[in-house]
Amino acid sequence: MVGFSAFGPGAPLKTVFDPKDDKGFPAGMSLSPDQAPRWTEGLDALIFGIHELKKKDESKGPGAGPEAAPAAEADEDMPDLVLWHGADKRLQSQQQVEAGEDQRYSYLAEYRVKEKKFIRLADDELRTVVVAPKGRWRSDTTIANTSWTAISAAATTGTSWSST
Repeated sequence: MVGFSAFGPGAPLKTVFDPKDDKGFPAGMSLSPDQAPRWTEGLDALIFGIHELKKKDESKGPGAGPEAAPAAEADEDMPDLVLWHGADKRLQSQQQVEAGEDQRYSYLAEYRVKEKKFIRLADDELRTVVVAPKGRWRSDTTIANTSWTAISAAATTGTSWSST
């Protein structure tokens, strides 16, 4: 990821973040193409999304060959069955409607320019993080176990608070 700042009379300042060069970047993840990187208001950090890498299904790609045709015919004979488990947090109909959004989901992260530090803001326990205006506060908008969690800018140091 490349970001430019300090546009003015001189040359702009170029910031480069390569996940391969950062030991703190989670294994099996990459920068998400579904969330455009953006600068914080103070231009001290880049906010972006990361997502889990998915293996390509080679049978669906170009050059799948004529072997793929019989599988398509076999799909017509398959019953149309939708299963839902009572422990699921969302009804099956809601899961179907939100399937595309689920596939494009990315975890919010930031790269601190001065410190040259990658910080993952969202994870599986704190999935929805919103960067407030001026980039000063971040908060979880997901209600899990009826508790709201807020993370201050101190999240970069690992400090957080929550209220129920």
